[in-house]
Amino acid sequence: MAEGGYENPAFDPTWDDRDVDDDNDDDDEQEVDTTRPFQPGSAYTPYHGGEQYEMQTMQHEHSGQPEDSYVETPLFGDFIHQDDKPAILERAKEFIKRKFPRVDFKKLGPIGFSKKPGNETIVVSFGSKGGETEIFKKDRSGLLKKFTDKFKTSLGPEAESLIAQDNVSIRETRQSLREAESQLRKEERINTQKEKAAQEVQDLRIKIERTQAKMEQLGATVENESELRELRQRIKNYKTDFENAKKEVAALEKQARQKAKEQTRVEQLRASLAAKESKRNTLEQDSTPQKHLRI
Repeated sequence: MAEGGYENPAFDPTWDDRDVDDDNDDDDEQEVDTTRPFQPGSAYTPYHGGEQYEMQTMQHEHSGQPEDSYVETPLFGDFIHQDDKPAILERAKEFIKRKFPRVDFKKLGPIGFSKKPGNETIVVSFGSKGGETEIFKKDRSGLLKKFTDKFKTSLGPEAESLIAQDNVSIRETRQSLREAESQLRKEERINTQKEKAAQEVQDLRIKIERTQAKMEQLGATVENESELRELRQRIKNYKTDFENAKKEVAALEKQARQKAKEQTRVEQLRASLAAKESKRNTLEQDSTPQKHLRI
């Protein structure tokens, strides 16, 4: 039975077929090159392809028919039990999703088993007017190109394309993280420079105070005039260095405040990189090719 509970999925009123051609053409043999095979499994095919029942001789002693009369048993192709069909269709959808992780099954249309005589074991997508589009290769080793071309919009980008995009994004994030970490290390060195500059300011303040105290002890006398001139010049130099040191401390403090922002940026980039790598790894794992889809 087709997905959605309808005997004929083509008439499912909830199906959106905006990118589906309403044709009744059978799919050709053109195939898409994929590494995700799709193969029948013996658990669901009690009658294997080509198996036939030998003609049996039936003697009709009471019917009056000749003794050498035969009744031929019909030939059976691959057979899928009705109870197994829902699980098989789910596996078919999983197979498609591995190749196209962003597939929109609502737009893709109902997926079920062909209603055409002799094709009852073939998985197809139904058109709104009853048309059928075969999905898998004959050996179930991948998806038919006609199917992927026709439903390109509904299927979305292939897993390989998404992985490639993620890899580009991961490389860019890694580069940004390296630059942010480098800047953070510079800002950590700034803290050391700031502490050193702050200590220099303190030392200069002490030198100025001591020099002024010494000048007061000497007093303003003619005998001490030469030494006083030297002390005045020393104080002048100390004050110049003191003002320059204070400016340096202020600039370093401003840069130190930037360190907190850079630290936050580094942490955000690390979290972003981890999330992107996890997403990419999951996508790679989920898109790992299956040998066959069991039917």
